Amino acid sequence: MPCRGSDHEPLAGGSSVGARGEPVPDTSALVADVRLASARNLAAKWAAENDLDVADVRTRSQWDELRAWAKQRHEDEVYRISLDVAEICARRAEVD
Repeated sequence: MPCRGSDHEPLAGGSSVGARGEPVPDTSALVADVRLASARNLAAKWAAENDLDVADVRTRSQWDELRAWAKQRHEDEVYRISLDVAEICARRAEVD
């Protein structure tokens, strides 16, 4: 995962990163990748807690429950992922 490059915006701790393992064109692309990862993580966590697979969400009530549950946790998950990415970048900088 590239953690340096002048066209990258810094994350927590001053690290820059491409979330897909390649440079990102700008901050908005990085934010979109982190938010998508958050949504995927939260959907999987909710499904596991409800003994479901995300693909098995079929009813409006299931969707509404998942959405409400994830909405309450989304900001914290985005922050957690961002910290993980920054830590990865810091460790990679030590190796490079």
